Amino acid sequence: METYPIIKINDDVENVLEGKYKISLPIKPDLPAEPIQPDKTSYNYRRNYLRILFNPLNVFCFVGMAFLLGTLKNPNKSSMIYFGFGFCIILATVIFYFNEDDGETEYAKDFKKYLKEYDEFLEKSTLYSKKYVDYRTELVKVTAINAKITNHATRDMGIRELAHSFYQKAIAPIAVDCRSIKKGVSENYFKQLLHDIFGDMVLVNHKVSFGGYEYYPDFILNVDHVSFYVDIEIDEPYIGSNGKPIHYLENHLQDLRDKHFTENFWVVIRFSEKQIITQPQECCNEIFCVIKRFFAPVEDLENYFLTIDRVNPDKRWTKNEAYKFAFNKYRNTYLPSILSRQINTEIFNPLSSSQEQGIDDELPF
Repeated sequence: METYPIIKINDDVENVLEGKYKISLPIKPDLPAEPIQPDKTSYNYRRNYLRILFNPLNVFCFVGMAFLLGTLKNPNKSSMIYFGFGFCIILATVIFYFNEDDGETEYAKDFKKYLKEYDEFLEKSTLYSKKYVDYRTELVKVTAINAKITNHATRDMGIRELAHSFYQKAIAPIAVDCRSIKKGVSENYFKQLLHDIFGDMVLVNHKVSFGGYEYYPDFILNVDHVSFYVDIEIDEPYIGSNGKPIHYLENHLQDLRDKHFTENFWVVIRFSEKQIITQPQECCNEIFCVIKRFFAPVEDLENYFLTIDRVNPDKRWTKNEAYKFAFNKYRNTYLPSILSRQINTEIFNPLSSSQEQGIDDELPF
């Protein structure tokens, strides 16, 4: 039987906290290879002499003289013969001049290629230097954490440092104007207690974006103002104004929503609305117990939680049970009278198509 509260943590972080995870050493970056400068003496220059001999200007001069000589001796019969002979010489000159085996041309081409490769090598070397510094920094950090984990005396400290290294990757929420978004009637009731205990760690009216989806958590706890975020949700069984079921067991899209949070290194804690109303202090105790797994001690909170009374579990409901709850006005049995009178104000408040896409929980709370 599944019950509230529901606490979801990233799988890798959970393994860390259970002592089943050891961080892998970072991979050393590869040193870029310096290109080899071409050796000018290794090229074949034999055809340079042919190029000098068959210089196009010389050939054209020779052809012109041959043509003139042939024309003077026999202007009617020999002109074409001399012209054809000159044409063959021009063709041979072109072949020799542009021959790809020429050493000077090949060397110039290879040297130009070398200069380009050397510029690329310098860029890669600069990038390598930065990567190597990052690698050494990470290596020292990881080695120190692993050493603490394997040492019984410092094991708990090492585990928490490793868990924190994961949560540094968490995406931060953004403050938004949520006045147009309807909230559940119990949220303000619980918000005051959260502020009294956790102070300015509590964030409201914020959104967070994961993979093209935008989410509006009921409450966010930003513990010690580092990149450690807890999404605190209050789950009602149905919408007050129309009795539509929400947060029911078969709602797998809600599980997908929570998965987006945990994959991005957030912690998700879900309480039933009944727990929030009937056991508010115990719900705060549960939140504190989650925080304490990561931060020990939290000096500002230690004195407040000298004794810990855990919240009584509350069974999760199916969609059919939520319909029955709505028919019997189940929420009115535990809500204070002032909140019961407000329950009909809970209405479906659609968000834009880019917000909460595909989430069957139509209430943004």
